[in-house]
Amino acid sequence: MHRTQRGRLLVAILVAMLPFFAIRRLLYRTLLKYDIDAESRIAPFTVLVARKVTMRGARIGMFNMLVLDQLDMAAGSRIRMLNRAQGIRTLRLAEDAFILNSNFIGGTWGGPLQTGDEVLDLGPRSQLTLRAFVDLNDSVSFGADVVAGGVGTQFWTHGFDCYRNRIRGAIRVADTVFIGAGCMVLPNVSICSEVTVGAGSVVHRPIIEPGLYVSSQLVQKG
Repeated sequence: MHRTQRGRLLVAILVAMLPFFAIRRLLYRTLLKYDIDAESRIAPFTVLVARKVTMRGARIGMFNMLVLDQLDMAAGSRIRMLNRAQGIRTLRLAEDAFILNSNFIGGTWGGPLQTGDEVLDLGPRSQLTLRAFVDLNDSVSFGADVVAGGVGTQFWTHGFDCYRNRIRGAIRVADTVFIGAGCMVLPNVSICSEVTVGAGSVVHRPIIEPGLYVSSQLVQKG
């Protein structure tokens, strides 16, 4: 972490400890130059460190650790509690999009392997729910009305071949998609609109037709 980043982190930690949001908002705007309107709220004990923040009628709950380059939250969007985000170029939440509780979002931005594509984009009314893992070596985008990330769900945008060559690829999810708990979505996957992915499924190839998809079969062995 560069000296400037360490300084901003220290300021953000000190601001997060203050009891009244009016004071915190004033310091966010004056010391860190965040663009936070009067309708937005950031709860205490959340550390937000970014080069650029734009919040319009948005809310961030308590006990989050958000270290990224850019945060853009539209009206009605929410980041609730106990989420951790780091190494991200852009985190963007459209109107009424939610990141709920205890999710980890990690990327390579700011490190020696940064790609410039470390972007998580949640469309209108989309949700990343509970205890999900999102790998942002490449970008992940949700369209409108997507619900994903139940306990144990993982989105992977990178991997390695047998020769240890690094492989990466974006994940694109269209509109009106439900991804159940414990799913794993792999690099270079796109999912079309009106799809349900059953719990525990591994999505290793694009889904191009609407419907219900599962990747496991219950088989009697004895």
